[in-house]
Amino acid sequence: MEAILDLLAQNTHWWSFGLLLGCGLGLPPWSEEVVLIGTGYFVAHGSLGYSEAVAWCLAGILAGDSVLWCAGRLWGERAYEAPVIRRHLPRDGGRRARFQRRFDRHASWALFVARFVPGYRMLAYLLGGIQGFPYLRFLLLDLLGALLTGPLSIWAGWHFAEELGQAVSWMHQMQLPVFALLFLAVGGAVWLGVRRRRSRYTRIREERRRRDSAPAASPGPATGDGREASLGEPDARAGRG
Repeated sequence: MEAILDLLAQNTHWWSFGLLLGCGLGLPPWSEEVVLIGTGYFVAHGSLGYSEAVAWCLAGILAGDSVLWCAGRLWGERAYEAPVIRRHLPRDGGRRARFQRRFDRHASWALFVARFVPGYRMLAYLLGGIQGFPYLRFLLLDLLGALLTGPLSIWAGWHFAEELGQAVSWMHQMQLPVFALLFLAVGGAVWLGVRRRRSRYTRIREERRRRDSAPAASPGPATGDGREASLGEPDARAGRG
């Protein structure tokens, strides 16, 4: 933490951005959370405002994650040779193909959850680029995930500025409840979506069944010359002598 504070003291804005960009690439030996809490420390000491700190930190987080997506997109299949992917997805028959199929089916969920699973984020974001997951959608999912924890960590550093160790401990304790609430919220949204789609499908099926079982219209009585006479209209020829 002391090393982080020394760097942030030089230029809090740019060092917050740069350190978080590096965290996204797995470069420094510290976590994003430590940088966010350290940035909050300088909010408490007036180096920058809270909203300003959140903006710079989110920009650094999104920049680092975007580099991973772009690397996967540009390298394509060659990105599978990167150590972070080769370690988790070695060439052992169909394991890589099976993983790709599962990732394709649940890509949005996987990319969103990746932010909260240590050691999985880099792999997921590289795969998102390799598989051609739309960048704007990826950026939105990444931003939503960062908003759930980033501002909270900065706030913890701000309000526990004199006891940063306590702030780090508090954030570790909050991770599980936050993830649990996140899981319930996303699970509820998925359940509602499935239920709405199933209800719509059931309604369409019932309408189709009623339409198929409706009796066909009875044809009118045929006239002598082979034409159907309209009900309630006497044949004009009946009155002729």
